[in-house]
Amino acid sequence: MNLKRNIIKNGIASSLQKVVKIAEQLLLVPFFIRYWGADYYGEWLTLTIVPSFLSLADLGFGTAVANTFLFKYASGDKQGAANTAKTGIIIVSLLVIVCLVLSFLILAISHHYKLFDKSLIKPNDAVIALSILLTSRIINFYQQIFEAYFRAARRANVGISLQTMLSITNLGLSLIVLVTGGGIIQYSLASLFVILIYNPIYIYTAVRTLGLYKEHTAFFVKKEIRGLLQKGIGYFLSPIWQAVYFQGITFIVRITLGPSAVTIFNTVRSLIRSAGQAFSMLIVAVYPDFQFEMGAGNIAVAKRIFLGVLGINLITALGFVLGLLLFGQPLYAWWTKNALIVPTEVWIIFITSILFYSIWFTSSFIFEALNKPYVITVAGLCFSVLSMLISYVLCRKFSLAGAAIGNLSFDVLMCLYILPVSCKILDMKISDLFKQAIFSVKHTYTAIRLR
Repeated sequence: MNLKRNIIKNGIASSLQKVVKIAEQLLLVPFFIRYWGADYYGEWLTLTIVPSFLSLADLGFGTAVANTFLFKYASGDKQGAANTAKTGIIIVSLLVIVCLVLSFLILAISHHYKLFDKSLIKPNDAVIALSILLTSRIINFYQQIFEAYFRAARRANVGISLQTMLSITNLGLSLIVLVTGGGIIQYSLASLFVILIYNPIYIYTAVRTLGLYKEHTAFFVKKEIRGLLQKGIGYFLSPIWQAVYFQGITFIVRITLGPSAVTIFNTVRSLIRSAGQAFSMLIVAVYPDFQFEMGAGNIAVAKRIFLGVLGINLITALGFVLGLLLFGQPLYAWWTKNALIVPTEVWIIFITSILFYSIWFTSSFIFEALNKPYVITVAGLCFSVLSMLISYVLCRKFSLAGAAIGNLSFDVLMCLYILPVSCKILDMKISDLFKQAIFSVKHTYTAIRLR
């Protein structure tokens, strides 16, 4: 397999995927504000905190199964990979059933004790919409396992393209719902409909692409469950810290500053975090082959690929910082139809976070590729809680600027923690890491050709 050609194909597929993801994040916002209103949309953003927490109960099992499966397949243990996949699928199926029951039970209890009554959204509508969203999130537990099939077949671009088709379809249906006057229930139903159609197609294509079933009969291996769960708990912390960080600060803004402030904060953060789609575009392109090379023991190749990605993302981050400083506020005003006003200091604080974010985010995929989730997820959980506390204290004193500082503090802390750990893994000094990363940009194609 030509590694350069493979990464280019993945790059093309991931580029289209990220364009669509950015469209999902940014394109819908003006429609939400126009058809639902800023306050109602802010309440919806607050309400979706619930699915973000309740849909985490796969315990990271899907990611643990996917990475274990890929490492076994890359090392030549195809029978072991098949057994891991079957064991994982059976356990995930049980988790799906348990999570659906528990989620609906929690929603019923919340509705009984009138926890949704203080929202601008009708309580019954809130419960129905959240039930539908939870179902969509939980059904997606399967996706990570079968994504590994595409990576193992060195056809990651096919899996990425299928995910892009899902996003495009979901975006189109969401726009139709909003323009035709649909509410949160119709919006949630559209998402569930796409998932129910898409997932069987995705799974079928993944299985047929790898063709592992043609040569190996998979068996359920009970003793493998413990190891997968240990890894899974580490990955489980990833969506938890992300929910605490993203939804937690949103909740802090809501209780201290109100629903309109939530809309301003989340729309600015969405615009700024769109830079992350650019960073992950390259990561997604190289990750399947980076992980495969790590599993096959080709460490030198994987290291050179990483340095090239870090260098390119640093340059990209500087470009975003400069572009948003010059054109960001007029762009935001046009995007929101001048319905929201962002203080200049809030804007500058958010922009500052981009550079720190680019460094730690690029470095973080090393740990998932090595199947060592605890290194990144424990730090993420600790710093997300700390950033929430900072946001709460500073919101009361500095309003939205305080929330922006809390948001920035997370990226700074993650950067300070991850850089030394990454350098230790790569056996490099921090100064050497940046120097080699920048110089490696012009040699990226040469680096990824090496086997």
